[in-house]
Amino acid sequence: MKTRARKRSIGPESGAPKYAVVREKLRRQIADGTLRPGMRLPTELELPKRFGVSELTIRRALGDLVREGLIVRRRGSGSFVADRRHPPLLPGRTLRLGLLRARPVAPGWAGGQGLSSGMLGVLEAWGLGGVEPRFVSARKGGGTKAIWSSPERGLTVEMLGEESNAEESDARHPELESVAAGRYDGLIALSIFEDAWLEKLLALSVPTVLADFSRAGFAQQADRVFFDPLDGYSAAVRHFASKGLTRIHFAGAIEPAPGQAGKKSGDPERRYRVCQETFVRLNAYQQEMAACGLPVRDGFTHVGVSTKEMVAQFVSLPEAERPQAVVCHGLYQAEQFVAAYAERGWPLEGAGAAASAGGRGVLPILAGERALGEAAAAVLVWRLQHPKRPALRVGVTMRFAGLGESAQFEEIPETESY
Repeated sequence: MKTRARKRSIGPESGAPKYAVVREKLRRQIADGTLRPGMRLPTELELPKRFGVSELTIRRALGDLVREGLIVRRRGSGSFVADRRHPPLLPGRTLRLGLLRARPVAPGWAGGQGLSSGMLGVLEAWGLGGVEPRFVSARKGGGTKAIWSSPERGLTVEMLGEESNAEESDARHPELESVAAGRYDGLIALSIFEDAWLEKLLALSVPTVLADFSRAGFAQQADRVFFDPLDGYSAAVRHFASKGLTRIHFAGAIEPAPGQAGKKSGDPERRYRVCQETFVRLNAYQQEMAACGLPVRDGFTHVGVSTKEMVAQFVSLPEAERPQAVVCHGLYQAEQFVAAYAERGWPLEGAGAAASAGGRGVLPILAGERALGEAAAAVLVWRLQHPKRPALRVGVTMRFAGLGESAQFEEIPETESY
């Protein structure tokens, strides 16, 4: 007597539909790490052979896993195990984003041109912190760009930098043609302050976040993320006032005026202006001096001259007019003033903005570059999700690291302006 051959089951769940059996096997492999986050699955032509089922069965099994969020599909790339730590920035959409920096991009980041903490903050916020970039020519005859890719998230990030390695150049921005050729869905420009170039950049009509940029220009054309000095500078003034110091001075900084590209330091025709960030820091200083009941007398504020010239001014002041403390645009200035007074045996306390909690005899007002990058990354995603909303102006709080407080702050390499 003939017996009918029993059809072989593809798994122990012999009573379950075939697509459910495939789905559960894939789910277990994802759970136990056999299929790791970001791993590309075999194609929908290979999987039927592996499981001994039809392509329709495979598509149904994968469809269930897509709906559960365990895998993601990318048109033209295939199916990938979802990274729950870093889900797609915009589900169902493939993104090509550009990072624009004010320094050259070079393989190996040689010559001190490594990634700033701000750029690392952007990459980490997008789940690319551990991805090694590859380097290619930005365009024929025009510089280098670094590329980070995450196919399972539908994300490609390209970094473009200054074309020239000339340290004395003020043209701190990528070549505009290279940016336009990238056809990016969104851009982040970090620490680029050349207004004329930014105006041309925004004319490309690509959603853009200007990071480390607080000026009022381009308020309707781009989102801005910047260091908000109010809390940090107010706390520094309060700290000195609490010690009974009343002659608390402020020192600003200068920067090259627009249109100075190609003019080197020391060029007698090179023009300068007060650094735009100085004005908001000065305002915070003035507000807190008033709150502490301390008058800002003539000669308490020093702006519009170089640090060297201000040092000369400080040491030439009569004893009764010498500052007891100075709050500066940057920590380097504070160090110079305190050192000049110390050489003469005069007391002086100082504070200024810095990227890390270091400082020789002075107190830092911390500007967290990594936090700035993370905020810029989040704002750009928000802009892509809400293209019609009004432009954002987001301040990343600066914090005063008073005596005994430095340990709570992360040490950050000082690589970009702050």
